[in-house]
Amino acid sequence: MIPTSTSAPSLWYRESRAIVHLAAPLALTQLAYMAITTTDVVMMGWLGPEALAAGALASHFYWLFVLFSMGLLAGATPIFAQHLGARRLRMIRPTLRHGVWLAALLVLPCGAVVWQAGTILVALGQDPEGAFGLAVALLAVAAVFHVADALQIAARGVLQGLKDTRVPMLFTLATSWGLGLPAAALLGIGVDLGGEGVWTGIAAAMIGACVLLIRRFRAQARRLAARASAGDA
Repeated sequence: MIPTSTSAPSLWYRESRAIVHLAAPLALTQLAYMAITTTDVVMMGWLGPEALAAGALASHFYWLFVLFSMGLLAGATPIFAQHLGARRLRMIRPTLRHGVWLAALLVLPCGAVVWQAGTILVALGQDPEGAFGLAVALLAVAAVFHVADALQIAARGVLQGLKDTRVPMLFTLATSWGLGLPAAALLGIGVDLGGEGVWTGIAAAMIGACVLLIRRFRAQARRLAARASAGDA
């Protein structure tokens, strides 16, 4: 029998602790994202039934493209994790460039479709009365922040692949609850811009998260490049 330096319970404990260390920030990030979305719905309800209906119509149309983009961009996470685990640190930046190009190829046509949502919804049989006008205006706002939304999804996935989850969680909490929620309340209710103001506040949160997450990844990429150069020396 070959002796082992680590007992099975100890190994199980260390692996479980590592999983929780990585997964707990991911769960909190997702909860924060869902909570800000729920709060957005509550604010739209405060503005009246027409605003709530417009928000629901716009959200369902927009999320069709968000989920499509997330499904494809999520493939970046295991790719970066493989590079990190195999110590192929020099492959991280080229893979990032490919991911950025993929995100651009997804964002531009999806954004164009969202921008033309009014025409598409009418062609699908949507009644152009009532909440329709506000829903189209909300989707115009969504078409603009769709770029930031896709990039922050991609950047968060890349950082997850690099086992960096705690700082992105803090970024999400700061931008969602420290920036997006106050901006949505101020613009939508305080300044009385209505549903467009609420969605503009949420857009500010996504843009802020996009900027912070990309800066975080660039810092991580520089650190990994320095490790690769030190290993070659």
